[in-house]
Amino acid sequence: MSNDNHSPIERPTDSSRNAWQIFRLLKRTEIGLVALMLIFAGACMVLIMVLYLYFYEQHQVTRKQVLSEQSAGQVITVSQSGGLFARALVQTDVGFYALVDAISLNRNETLLMQTRADQSRFLCDSQHRCVKLAATEQGT
Repeated sequence: MSNDNHSPIERPTDSSRNAWQIFRLLKRTEIGLVALMLIFAGACMVLIMVLYLYFYEQHQVTRKQVLSEQSAGQVITVSQSGGLFARALVQTDVGFYALVDAISLNRNETLLMQTRADQSRFLCDSQHRCVKLAATEQGT
């Protein structure tokens, strides 16, 4: 006695088989789209980092460009101040220069004061070793 109305296992019809195939195709497509989106996002991140580094480097080069140089005189004395941050005060025959870092200079050495593109000023020795002036640290 077989009753076809109460069959425990129903056979898939053609329409449900097609729906299942479409569902699997959509799942594959979804995974593919997600993979493409991840690759695109990664490429965008790399592009952003490269552009940032390029523009940062251009800014650094422009910032260090020397606009003018003028004589700062010859060294008379150099006073170092200790503490957490070493600073120096250089006296020349032209005037006094407060520096943000300690420096070692020879007496009677000729110094130059450079003004850079970012309006910062540096005191440079004959070997072009430069130290930033303390006045430019405070924005003046």
